[in-house]
Amino acid sequence: MHEYAEVLIGLISDAVDRPFHYRVPEHLRERAVPGAAVRVPFARREYRGYLLRLLKRPAVEDVREIISVEGSGPLLQKEQLALIPWMAHRYYCRKIEALHALLPAPFRGARPLVPLVLAPSPAAERADLSRAPAQRRALSLLCEQGPLPRRELTRRGVRSETVRTLLKKGLLEEVAATAQTLGPQEPQAAPTASLPLTGEQRRAFTAICAALDERRPRKMLLHGVTASGKTELYLQAIARCLEQERNALVLFPEISLTPQMIEFFAGRFPGQVAVLHSRLTARERMEQWRRIRLGAAPIVLGARSAVFAPLEKIGLIVIDEEHETTYKQEEAPRYHAREVAWWRARRHGALLLPGSATPSLESYFEAGQGRSRLLEMSMRVTPSDLPPVEVVDMREEMRRGHRQIFSRLLLAELEGTLERGEQALLFLNRRGFAGFILCRECGYVVRCPHCAVSLTLHLERERMLCHYCSHEAPVPKKCPQCGGVKIRHFAAGTQRVEREVRKLFPQASLVRMDSDTTAKRGSHQRLYRRFREGRADILIGTQMIAKGFDFPGVTLVGVVTADTALNLPDFRAAERTFQLLTQVSGRSGRGRSGGKVIVQTYHPGHYSVQTAAEHDYRSFYAAELELRRALLYPPFTDLVRFLLSGSDEASVWEAAGELAAVLEEKRDAADLLGPAQAPLYRLKTVYRVQIILKGERLAAFAPRLRRAAQEFRRQKRAAPVRLTVDFNPLMVL
Repeated sequence: MHEYAEVLIGLISDAVDRPFHYRVPEHLRERAVPGAAVRVPFARREYRGYLLRLLKRPAVEDVREIISVEGSGPLLQKEQLALIPWMAHRYYCRKIEALHALLPAPFRGARPLVPLVLAPSPAAERADLSRAPAQRRALSLLCEQGPLPRRELTRRGVRSETVRTLLKKGLLEEVAATAQTLGPQEPQAAPTASLPLTGEQRRAFTAICAALDERRPRKMLLHGVTASGKTELYLQAIARCLEQERNALVLFPEISLTPQMIEFFAGRFPGQVAVLHSRLTARERMEQWRRIRLGAAPIVLGARSAVFAPLEKIGLIVIDEEHETTYKQEEAPRYHAREVAWWRARRHGALLLPGSATPSLESYFEAGQGRSRLLEMSMRVTPSDLPPVEVVDMREEMRRGHRQIFSRLLLAELEGTLERGEQALLFLNRRGFAGFILCRECGYVVRCPHCAVSLTLHLERERMLCHYCSHEAPVPKKCPQCGGVKIRHFAAGTQRVEREVRKLFPQASLVRMDSDTTAKRGSHQRLYRRFREGRADILIGTQMIAKGFDFPGVTLVGVVTADTALNLPDFRAAERTFQLLTQVSGRSGRGRSGGKVIVQTYHPGHYSVQTAAEHDYRSFYAAELELRRALLYPPFTDLVRFLLSGSDEASVWEAAGELAAVLEEKRDAADLLGPAQAPLYRLKTVYRVQIILKGERLAAFAPRLRRAAQEFRRQKRAAPVRLTVDFNPLMVL
């Protein structure tokens, strides 16, 4: 009998980033199983911990006892316990941070994983309740419907006092919920039927089915142009997976896509779908998680964190729009959902199926190297082909005296679209009213006093706002530096575009979809349905409207600002520009009327703009890959970013120099870049300095680099300096 346990303390600290050994009292040994939440003494207090494994003997002589075991069963599955050390190693995080990522927040407290429901006890059959009609009705309801949660009984008219009386009499008992007794029910959608597959789809589907039938880890990259029918392939692959009595996990990049995805998947598989994303309330997320864990939902849809859904027999993992940066977590643990998904696929013998019209360079390169199989679909399944794209040189527009946000061509096309009763989509990679506010007399740009960024004008509030620290300031009437009055707003934002469209086309009905208008709960679905149902003529939006949405009524897409991403100090800037332009172009021409795309740019000759206009992924990939090869950037190398931050500038630089010296000793063949200012050098009154390690297969360096980071954090300094480590960061701002 194992008398001892290895427990991870629920504290985020380097000092406790290792398991501690405890004795399991005899009366707890049946419930003290791996994955269970426990209460343990630590130092002079009592803390929550997580039992990782049982031991025959401890590593030290003097061990204390576990105080209690929480809940009726383990919170963490065997697979999740194995995932914790892998994540801590790969993503330079603490083990408890990895563990917290695996559980919804309510389960990190004292909430039981499996809740209790009410059911009639054996004594209820013999009870005489002729003089207690309310109690008799409550028991009759439970006999007819089966066990129900307390809140469901209350919703059906049973008073809390009645429930308490029946429990006191021993006529009701609390039992663990099952998949059949747990609510709420799955999302509802109109039923849909399978669609016939085209020749390209059939070939891809045959390969997918063969991989599923093998029941061993496989990876296939589905590269299909926009509207080539990738979603239908996902749906039919899931149906095949369910026939094999296995589960399916589907990840998508944006919460804004949730309503559409629910329509597709819940309509095809009614009663079998659970949805996980950050816009759910704590209760909703907890209930969905319970349904998955109890086996009531063999299909899980969700954004990044849904990759940890507690499915037990995974056969298929789909990553839709796999190139999206939202699959990378920017806070500890800084995991990439694509990498975690492959770890799970290997464990379950499952098929990992990432799909995109614009695959990430790393994924496409991997397929070219034979580490995954490439499935390609070059034809649309819609009545119309890929839309023609016309590039407008905005420099030429300026030279001809046309200084509006919209080029003359885009204005003419918008007018024609509205006259024909069709819909248009206007895309720009910004939010707010203007990019920055500048004095034309002295060149002064109004900046945040706490961050190294310009303030953005928000017209509705007539305020300037910092999108990093939320600092607000009034719009100046005079230049704070020279007193001049020639203040100008540069670069269009969604609010300014909306105002201009209303002025030019007052008869048009508009929907604006950005992070400001979708902040309220339910706003994504409301705005999506309004435009999808044809109750608006023009949709104006940022990145969230650029991918995934299927709007058959859209015949015109206007890209108002194609250059924003190109100007970022990031080696992936060209790739992101190509992806955004290709994805947003794909929203046009999905119906019978066809469509067209107008791209406005100040860099018409840039290869990312030109190849996007020609729908030519391969040419873009070839050009970009050669640049990455010459500069030794991913996919040819790995990057590890060390970001140091603190409120005392001198202390940050001093600490960065110390860390660079330590890394210099451990770098072997890797290149050490920095210390240098981060592109956003000052944020929220904090100075930021970065060091980047660049080399091949840096995952093997993790143990040495983790020790260096831990030693750095243990050192005492005159002013605190924070260190974060990110393996293969997607953003280095």
